[in-house]
Amino acid sequence: MVPRTKTPSSIRTVPILPELSIILKQLKLEQSKWQLANKYRDPENAVFKSFDCKIPSDTGCIKTLTLIQDEINIPRKQQIATHGLRHTLASYLLSKGVQIKYVSELLGHKNTAITMRAYEHLLKEQNIEQQDKTINALNELSK
Repeated sequence: MVPRTKTPSSIRTVPILPELSIILKQLKLEQSKWQLANKYRDPENAVFKSFDCKIPSDTGCIKTLTLIQDEINIPRKQQIATHGLRHTLASYLLSKGVQIKYVSELLGHKNTAITMRAYEHLLKEQNIEQQDKTINALNELSK
C-alpha cells in the first residue's frame, strides 16, 4: 500500500530533465522484466522499491543517499540530507527568478506564505533587484 501524504498539496507533478526520464523508463523496464521472471505483481507500480519490493522508507532513502555520498568520497561533515536537497532546489530556483507561487506548489506547501517565510532571506535580495527594475521603469516613463 502506498503511504498517504501529509497534506493534499503534497500530491503534485514534479518536472524532471529528459535524460532522467530516459533513465527512469529504463529502470522501469528492467523491473518489469524481473517481475515477469519472478512472477511478481507490483500493486503500486512504483519505480523506487527496496530489495524486498517495498516502497523505501524515509530512513531507507537517507541511508542510501549517505552511502552514495560515501562512495563518491564526500566527507560526512559535507554531506547533504534529503531535506537539504529539497531546500537547495528551492533556493536555486528562487535565485534564478522562478516565481514563488510555482516553487511553493513544487514543494507541496499549502500556501505561498509558508514558502515566503522559509526563503525570506532570498526574497529580500530579489526585492532589491525588483526595486532597481522599478526605478528603471519609472525613469523610462519620465523620458
